[in-house]
Amino acid sequence: MSDEQRGRTAAVEKKLTIHYYEEGDELNVLVGKPTEALYVELEDEVYVRLDPNTQEVLGFTITNFRARGRRRKGAVPILGHFALPRKMAERLTTSR
Repeated sequence: MSDEQRGRTAAVEKKLTIHYYEEGDELNVLVGKPTEALYVELEDEVYVRLDPNTQEVLGFTITNFRARGRRRKGAVPILGHFALPRKMAERLTTSR
């Protein structure tokens, strides 16, 4: 195992996909590939997508997205860790 592999966390890199449906005023955020999921309401108009076996968060949906933003700040009760893909991060580090 290389030093780089030892230093990496157990996190699996997954693509974040964001879709906004203007007609229904709905924002959908998917983590990884679309898969079967359970939808659980976290609060009014906010639903989390969970893996039915592991309870891993697979994304979330916010209904009445624009209206929600006008009524309050629009914070979502989901925490996330975001990072650049390794090659992009390396390129930014070496370009400074």
